[in-house]
Amino acid sequence: MRCQWVAVFLLWAGGAFAAFQLTWGVPAVTLDTNPPIGDSDVDPDIAVDPLGNAVAVWGRTHGGRAAEDIWAASYNHGSRIWSGPVQISTGGSAAHPSVVMDQEGNATFVWEEGFPSQIHSRTLSAAGVWSPPLHLPPAPVANSLYSQERPKIAIAEEGRIIAIWLESVKGRSRVWSASIAPNTSHWETATPLSPKGWNAKITSSNALALNATGSAAVVWQTDTTEEPQIFISRYTTEGWTDPMLVAQGTEPVVVMDPSDVALILWSQDGMIYSASLAGQNLSDAVAVSSAQFLAQRPSAAMDAAGNCVAVFERFDLEKAHKFIMGANLNRGDGAWTSPIEISIPSPAEAVAAGCPRLRLNAIGDGVVIWKEFDGERMAIQGAGYSLGTWSSIRSLSSATSNVGALAGSYDIAVSVNNAGNIMAIWPEDPTGAQVQQIKAAPGVGLAVTGPRSPMLADAESLLVGIGKGRQELHRFPAHSDLINYLEWSASAETVAFYRIYRGNLRTLVGTSLSPRYEDHQRVIGQKELYLITAVDAFDHESGPMAIVVSPIK
Repeated sequence: MRCQWVAVFLLWAGGAFAAFQLTWGVPAVTLDTNPPIGDSDVDPDIAVDPLGNAVAVWGRTHGGRAAEDIWAASYNHGSRIWSGPVQISTGGSAAHPSVVMDQEGNATFVWEEGFPSQIHSRTLSAAGVWSPPLHLPPAPVANSLYSQERPKIAIAEEGRIIAIWLESVKGRSRVWSASIAPNTSHWETATPLSPKGWNAKITSSNALALNATGSAAVVWQTDTTEEPQIFISRYTTEGWTDPMLVAQGTEPVVVMDPSDVALILWSQDGMIYSASLAGQNLSDAVAVSSAQFLAQRPSAAMDAAGNCVAVFERFDLEKAHKFIMGANLNRGDGAWTSPIEISIPSPAEAVAAGCPRLRLNAIGDGVVIWKEFDGERMAIQGAGYSLGTWSSIRSLSSATSNVGALAGSYDIAVSVNNAGNIMAIWPEDPTGAQVQQIKAAPGVGLAVTGPRSPMLADAESLLVGIGKGRQELHRFPAHSDLINYLEWSASAETVAFYRIYRGNLRTLVGTSLSPRYEDHQRVIGQKELYLITAVDAFDHESGPMAIVVSPIK
């Protein structure tokens, strides 16, 4: 079945455009299948390499206390099998792990451990070799007399790894960083980023960003004045720059474009704003969300061309409900697109959708997952992004289990590579015993680079041999009917039917059992874009092919 379905994807790849439609593996796999009674899994993170292999890491609590151990598991994309889990911490009181994978499939883990807590690290090679070996203590990232906590880690395509964390002295936290240069294995000398005596906070996994060449940026929030302030520091070939004040606000996130321009997003007075930093030149703030509603908790990602996508929570004040919104900023544009509601249609009983986690690959295809609460139980939802549109919602978690911790907890993670391989991870209570176990679900999306988007390309040159469309006007005594006729090549025998979307992957206009469709009562003089997907008997949906119908003359 899998090989036949890939054939559908490859057939439609000839359209020469990036395309993405989210399909999740069902059911999700439990990574920690037998934790001791009373223990729970928390704070997971996930990374996927270019071949679709993955590594997962999480903390395990003992008897309802804070996380004590760090555990990891690895996924082989060829066999579709998870191995592990194995304990990678050794000293107890370990928490808040983070992981990245390089282009060759080697993984680097960091976490806090001990008392006072220190940042530790291990690597897992693509061949499955741990360093240091698991029977030896992990490697310290930067020794200190003070407590180090909440590390974040990121990796550039060229191989540089950067970690950031907080170091607390007399109740005030300071941002520190250390890095591993490409083709080396030792952490370089740690560098303080925020000033001594200030109280800094790292509020998001998006607080650290690297581009393909290894240029980086870190953002944090301080509470040294009456209003919280947001600062940024940049990493260049000469090291870290002095902190620069960005704005008053909270929840800062940052992404980096190919020309080393940093784009910062944050929450302020119920709105989401952004500003770009090129060298030492900070732009004016630009609204990302709409003034018509309250917004908070942004997550952002950028592709290799410098196009940015952001997601965030929106409040419906009349019903006290929350939704997930999405907007994008194409490189060179001065304004964000109007926000789109991603989490609709959610179940009618859903009262809160929050804590979105967004990831984007280099060619601009992405995935967002979030928590959704119906008043009784929490679930994990997901949606895909491509060509400026969002796919329909897919549920990841079990319909009978309760997910994770409180709605405000970011205990979910997702990763996507350039081939469209996705892996999501979250804690779930499958038995109702108040014991959370780590669940992981693979995702599939078509991700093909090409020279032009189908919305901008000439239909004939783009779609030769794939599909065609024409428009005809039928006149009747009492009325007329303007019809768009669509035809396309038949796909594999496993296709049960086709879905036909108009304009984007959210506007479903119909289905067809055969490779043709008629769209009646069209608008005179209007060109239409159609996206066609194939669906099999298990409701697996392919990536879209495009047909553009020009108006008759």
